[in-house]
Amino acid sequence: MPSPVSRRKSTVSVTKNVALVSIGSVEEKLALVLSPLLLSSGLELSFCKNYPDPRDLTAEIIHEISHQLQQIKMECVIFDIRIHEWKNTTHLKRSRAFSQYIHDHCADLRISHSVILSNGDLYLGNALGDYAEKREVRDVLKGEGPLDLTKFVLEMGVDFLLLTRKMKQRIDAKQSLRDKIISGKLSLSRLDISERTTLTSSTEGYVHHLVLDKLQSIRSFFHSTHPGIGLFLKKKTGDWVAKGDTIVDMYCPKGQKMPVEEETFQRMFVMDNMPPPFQPLLLERMELKIYD
Repeated sequence: MPSPVSRRKSTVSVTKNVALVSIGSVEEKLALVLSPLLLSSGLELSFCKNYPDPRDLTAEIIHEISHQLQQIKMECVIFDIRIHEWKNTTHLKRSRAFSQYIHDHCADLRISHSVILSNGDLYLGNALGDYAEKREVRDVLKGEGPLDLTKFVLEMGVDFLLLTRKMKQRIDAKQSLRDKIISGKLSLSRLDISERTTLTSSTEGYVHHLVLDKLQSIRSFFHSTHPGIGLFLKKKTGDWVAKGDTIVDMYCPKGQKMPVEEETFQRMFVMDNMPPPFQPLLLERMELKIYD
């Protein structure tokens, strides 16, 4: 898991603690961006849980999480349920039923909450590895990050502002967070410079999809054993790739060799002659429930 990103002390008094529970995704990537953004609005993301496999999340675990949230007096919680193979109606129905269970349980306990169903077949952002993901956080907070990650973080940030009554209208909450990003005042620590090399495509076509199992495996490997190494995906699902186009930027500390063969990175990309169907990132959002 990435090490915490240092940040400038906020001038806003932190009065409310909020929680994020990610199901079928990697919550620390969201948390790295959300933490300084929320802190600038007087919120602290002080409770994060991640369940990589949705099957790990049982009714018993939901009860355990809600009990913890009550004990530590969280203002609200957002559940992000990422659905893999979301076009499979069985998966979608199961996720909807489970999100309804979460919704009802939190309502019984009067815990302010939001439940988001998102597309688990899409990789969020472009960065893999501790070094690259810290750079990506800096880019997002300067308004220069990948659009999918920026938009998703904004959607979550807006929900947090509404759930904690920091804002009353969604449009005003989104504008407030956008202004903070555009201002460039969310300063983060500098990163050591790593050397960049590029990987070019040996074929041409549209990126039909990314092999997420391979991608997540490489990401975990970098985080656990090579924190100074990282990748940036230059092409993602739906993009056209010409032969010789750069598909990955690779970063290593000076004098260090990339510990993964280039062929492994090539195999992350599944190409096709035709563009894939459009895939939304945010699939559904249940109605926010806010309690005093």
